[in-house]
Amino acid sequence: LIMTYDIDDEYLVLVIPTLLGVGLPVYDCTVDFGDGTIVDYTSNGNGEGSVQALYHTYDSGGIYTVTITGDFPAIAYQLGAEYSDELLSIDQWGNMQWEHLSFRGCSNLVFNATDIPDLSLLTSLRGTFRNCINFNSDISNWDVSNVESLLETFRGASSFNQDLSNWNVSNVTNMEDTFQGASAFNQALNSWDVSNVINMEETFYGASNFNQALNNWDVSNVENMRSTFKNASTFNQDLSSWDFNANIIFSGSFSYDSFIYGTGIDIENYDLLLERFVDLGIENKTLFLTNTQYCNELDRQILIETLNWTIDGDEPSEYCSSNTLFGEIRYDQNNDGCDTEDLIVTNFSLNASNNEDNITQSFYNEDLNYNLFLEDGSYTVNLVNVPEYFTVNPTDLTVDFVGTEEIVNQNFCITANQSVEDLIITLLPLNEARPGFESNYKLIVKNVGTETINNISVSLNFDEEMQDYITSTPNSDNTLPNQLNFNIGTLFPFGRGIIDITMLTFQPPIVNENDVLNFEASVLPQENDYTVENNVYNLRQNVVNSFDPNDKRVLQGEQITIDEIGNYLDYIIRFQNTGSADAINVIIEDTLHPNLNYSSLNVISSSHNYRLNINPENKVEFIFEDIQLPSENIDAEGSNGYIAYKIKPKDDVSLGDFITGNASIYFDYNLPIITNMVSTEVVENLDVENYSLKNNILVYPNPVNNLLHLSVPSSIEIEEAKIYNLQGKEIFISNSNLKSIDTNNLLTGIYILYLKTNKGILNFKLIKQ
Repeated sequence: LIMTYDIDDEYLVLVIPTLLGVGLPVYDCTVDFGDGTIVDYTSNGNGEGSVQALYHTYDSGGIYTVTITGDFPAIAYQLGAEYSDELLSIDQWGNMQWEHLSFRGCSNLVFNATDIPDLSLLTSLRGTFRNCINFNSDISNWDVSNVESLLETFRGASSFNQDLSNWNVSNVTNMEDTFQGASAFNQALNSWDVSNVINMEETFYGASNFNQALNNWDVSNVENMRSTFKNASTFNQDLSSWDFNANIIFSGSFSYDSFIYGTGIDIENYDLLLERFVDLGIENKTLFLTNTQYCNELDRQILIETLNWTIDGDEPSEYCSSNTLFGEIRYDQNNDGCDTEDLIVTNFSLNASNNEDNITQSFYNEDLNYNLFLEDGSYTVNLVNVPEYFTVNPTDLTVDFVGTEEIVNQNFCITANQSVEDLIITLLPLNEARPGFESNYKLIVKNVGTETINNISVSLNFDEEMQDYITSTPNSDNTLPNQLNFNIGTLFPFGRGIIDITMLTFQPPIVNENDVLNFEASVLPQENDYTVENNVYNLRQNVVNSFDPNDKRVLQGEQITIDEIGNYLDYIIRFQNTGSADAINVIIEDTLHPNLNYSSLNVISSSHNYRLNINPENKVEFIFEDIQLPSENIDAEGSNGYIAYKIKPKDDVSLGDFITGNASIYFDYNLPIITNMVSTEVVENLDVENYSLKNNILVYPNPVNNLLHLSVPSSIEIEEAKIYNLQGKEIFISNSNLKSIDTNNLLTGIYILYLKTNKGILNFKLIKQ
């Protein structure tokens, strides 16, 4: 056995704890302490022989290699011992036959040995790696086939995350606290044979990263599952295959000491677990939970009322439904009746109303079928926000649900009642604009008319003195200093083209907080367009110095005019998983302001598949089920998402009215993140500068070779002039009222000319040839 120790200069004493006493292991070995000292160490198993532990005092501190030969069957580090930190590594196991192996509290322990320990005489790994907080060595090839107890084996081993799937644990009876507090552990264990285990109390308690399938486990002999998965906050697996013992204990005397208390178990898996308990007929049990929701009301009530269970801490979900209406929505472009050759449309939400509720939903599955989830009752169902130039058959559908779990199939067929070309363009900012950082934008063109449109082109104008174009997908066909041009080609009815664009916002002092970035996106052709006004989209984006990844924005800004009341407002809600584990579900709740017409809501774009619910109280829910959104620490880019929608103000909104709102973002069962409040005021005229400064100052020639001229009217005085490179470095400064600037000392490239005048500040992009 070869080990490495770090001996402190002040303590100087090496302690290797052993086990001595009647019936305990027999030692007969030689110890080389690595400083020239060699001693014999013996015991006869009756408590007679050497002292209780191996001690050695060094002359000076340092790193020492200790070698033990002979019989050394047990090592027994204990919690709280000061000497536990001395052990750095096991470098060779040798031919020792181990009867006891405990490295409790050895916070620096690693295994460098290439051989494996002989565990043929070992029946317990109790506390072997308890509180070895930095231990993460590969022990996958250990033969633990004779081990009967894994009590506290990895308890508090907060860094351990190694493969144990090949361990033969078929003789294990005790798994109490095996992975308690092993917060990094998330390895597959489904191959383990746990059929002889009796005790699983607190097995995964606090194993906050563990979320592996365990459906193959045979737990029929387990009698204690108190707090088995308590506070394993990520754990969300189907346990409905488990054959629970009728004598099983799920909870202790405290409400939080319970089987799945504090886990991430979702509605589906919890419902299946309730059903399994009923199927097995298990009686007189107690189950405490927190932040757990269910839809399986029937089985839960059977457990409580018939099988005498106590269940506390769960609640019925708002997202349950007992009946399903589904089908296809197709567009009959040839007016010959809808068939399987016609285009499937997924652009529309559906509204289901009865005498009590008016419910709007939108959800399309992988087969592109719409799905409406409804309780029992009689409903009138129709498509929402269908343009007037389309006809829907059936216009209204009546469906009756009696009882539960009914499934009704109904298709809708859309036909054109006139020939319409109609393109619409939208520009979405996917993150904040910050000085010196890149910003991402999504340019979306949709064909919302009845006809196929060819030769579609898009242009995007931007302020070249505040931003620079970095890249786009697809690439720009023709890039000008302040304009990008793209060829979309052909769009069929209900089709769309998407362009992802990245821009760089210049550093201060060129661009500063509260500056406004102006964009204008336009789409052609417009000659025959049904609504030409939505072929142009203007975005005013405020520059910020910091950002919140979970926010809500209204793209029209803080003001609209009284003439714009009939136009859409565009909202985008962005979210990011800043937690430590994947978010399985994300729900965005957005209560619409009373001045908004909820029936006009139309989703523009989303980062992931979603389900839309709008209830009669104007509460909109965007439900991202099984999104599996990674955490920021694992995948910073992939941890982000968004939903963008447009909605119209009500017709009776008047001058001086405000439209406000925020959103609540739920990541699984955590408390919601409340976004910022957005506000739009209806005004008579937008605030516009009375003095158009830029139109009164002429900078020429640009591009420039040597002398740059400034033509300024007498009413304007230049107080300061500066030239910056694109990295924000000041190249030139003058405090006089200049009429020209000599640029001969500038290298070829792009610069920003900053002018401070008595009328305000402005910037010009300057190109030096």
